[in-house]
Amino acid sequence: MRRFFRIVALVLCFTGATTLAANPKFSDRSAGVQKYERYASARLKMNRQGWQIDKEWGISGIHKQLAFPRYPEVLCGEGYQAVCTARFTKGDSAVLLTINQFKKSLPVERIDND
Repeated sequence: MRRFFRIVALVLCFTGATTLAANPKFSDRSAGVQKYERYASARLKMNRQGWQIDKEWGISGIHKQLAFPRYPEVLCGEGYQAVCTARFTKGDSAVLLTINQFKKSLPVERIDND
């Protein structure tokens, strides 16, 4: 059984299944954003670290409408399990925060370079 857990741990390490803060690729860009953190809190952290919201991102979809008027930087896809992302820019860099639109707190589920 112990061997099984070691193998699982190794697989997780090689597939990159880590928290946002522990992932060195994004540590300088995540502004301390934690996985499953409320989007409002994550947004505030990003802004305090100098990341600017990309207001044009939120209306760049097919219908040119905001998914969340309170958050003009959030763009949601269509369909039953549509993904929503918020885009932030800082200089030549851009970051996408994937949020879960089906939960009231809009938790952050992922952070990626764009």
